[in-house]
Amino acid sequence: MIWFIAGMFTFVAIPISLWGILQHVVYFTRPDLQLYIIRILWMVPIYGINSWMALYFPSSSIYLDTIREVYQAYVIYNFMFYLLKFLNKEYDMAEQMENKVQIKHTAPLCCLKSWSNESIIRRCKHGVLNYTALRPVTTIIALICELTGTYNEGSFSFQGAWSYLLIINNLSQVWALYCMILFYHATKEELEPIKPLSKFLCVKLTIFASFWQALFVNILVETGALQPKDAWNMDKYAFGKAIQDFLVCIEMFLAAIAHYYSFSYKPYKNDGPRSRFFSNFKKMWDMSDVKKDIAEHVTVVGNDWKRKVGNMVGLGDETDSDDLASTTDDKEVENVKKSKRFTTKRRSLVNGFKRTPTGTPSMEHKVVVEVDNHTAPSSTQVEREDPDESQQGGVINPGFSNPNYSEIDQQQNTEDLAKSDMYSSEA
Repeated sequence: MIWFIAGMFTFVAIPISLWGILQHVVYFTRPDLQLYIIRILWMVPIYGINSWMALYFPSSSIYLDTIREVYQAYVIYNFMFYLLKFLNKEYDMAEQMENKVQIKHTAPLCCLKSWSNESIIRRCKHGVLNYTALRPVTTIIALICELTGTYNEGSFSFQGAWSYLLIINNLSQVWALYCMILFYHATKEELEPIKPLSKFLCVKLTIFASFWQALFVNILVETGALQPKDAWNMDKYAFGKAIQDFLVCIEMFLAAIAHYYSFSYKPYKNDGPRSRFFSNFKKMWDMSDVKKDIAEHVTVVGNDWKRKVGNMVGLGDETDSDDLASTTDDKEVENVKKSKRFTTKRRSLVNGFKRTPTGTPSMEHKVVVEVDNHTAPSSTQVEREDPDESQQGGVINPGFSNPNYSEIDQQQNTEDLAKSDMYSSEA
């Protein structure tokens, strides 16, 4: 009977979501945004069918949960990048954030030191990506532990992997949720054209609330507040899992309605020329961007920890490795790399000035020497140059767009080094 009722809600919710997806594919006028919306809308059919089948095949629920939990992280990723794509397309976010008052942390982390406005979007992005990358890993670990009989789902005894994975997932999810709230607080004015509040509520209630709901059900089962009848022939942990799956089936019906209106296709109906349906359908399954973004996140986090450890042992590199965190395409990545090569070459030039022979004037003083009617800059002038400033005056704003930087001209480098040598020999 429970399985039949859950199926009714599920198979009413699925057509609502599929109709919304179909309309986005037909009116695919903004691929940069609608691709992420379509991926989010697929959550209802996947969640609904998954939970309904778990009710009918309880012994296979761990495998079905693996699919659902991985897609949960995928939805969070798509929602975050949907917002980022809109902001980067419509605004110069570097300028927007510079003109804002200092954005402070919200409760319960209001006591933390505020992030700079220039870095807050980048930090929120990687806070969300942290959960996106971690959740599939913990899900695979849970599957392996279940196969080896060491998972003990629903038991708070810490004798199985479930208790430990629950804590890890919980901390990562809370941090991702907080980063999303802070991101909304920082950009709600810029996001107003796409009515962000309803979208935030849909994603947070569907994903984060379902996680806490499952935890609450497990607590009720563990404390004895919810117990299966003897005639049902199931243990208390399987009973708690069945309750959660049943609730998800009902909630997906409500989520399908909310998604249809929150992520509507109507704003894109007359937004530009339409491409062919089958071409749009094919683009819907393209996941190359996910692979690139996750790899970028892992690289940035790894470099960040490497720099912090290096600073602790006195071997730190001042170069900000987080610049690549803000890039969204290969062109921007190349521009940042060029900027880093620019800074590296300039630092090598500064080191050349520092390695002058004994007896030369101190490089700490501001000294300018005339050589062949040209002015050779002192090391102090070179060192005081902003390492994030290009020859054209552009400034890197980590987390937003990256202006084009040109590399130092090799001939100019040679000329400057020659002047440095002449200055050293005359001294």
